[in-house]
Amino acid sequence: SSADYTTISTGKSTYYGGNPSGNACGFATVATSTFPFGYYAACGSSVFNDGYGCGGCFEITCKGPYGTNPGCSCSSSTPSVIVSCMDQCPECSDTHFDLDPTAMARIVGPGLSGTCGVITTEIRRVPCLYQVNIKLRAKSGTSAHWYGLHIDDVAGYG
Repeated sequence: SSADYTTISTGKSTYYGGNPSGNACGFATVATSTFPFGYYAACGSSVFNDGYGCGGCFEITCKGPYGTNPGCSCSSSTPSVIVSCMDQCPECSDTHFDLDPTAMARIVGPGLSGTCGVITTEIRRVPCLYQVNIKLRAKSGTSAHWYGLHIDDVAGYG
């Protein structure tokens, strides 16, 4: 069963190098000029849900350092970001999101992504705000013996 994030949960976020065109969800690119504006995360456990959670959107709000880290602080102007789950984080729990570098940089203090490393967050499931048409495409590996369909840019709770 999938986690319910219509309410706010407390968790943590880390960040990784990102994987915009070779991710576990099969997205070919990550939009930067329209939603999700380049902000995405690798998700784990029942949030990733064997790939069924791909494309789900979450508001991640920085609440401060995870543990004792006096050099880490949240952004005073943009402590929240909406990310789309576009990759898998095998070691992540339901409340651990591994953010792409731009998402982490947005919600921590200027230049503090590396200093923070791990932050305490609040997580809330939110609708995806796509303003473009839904897209259907064949998954890579499609052949005469197997067909995989990929559905991109599903608005709402997709």
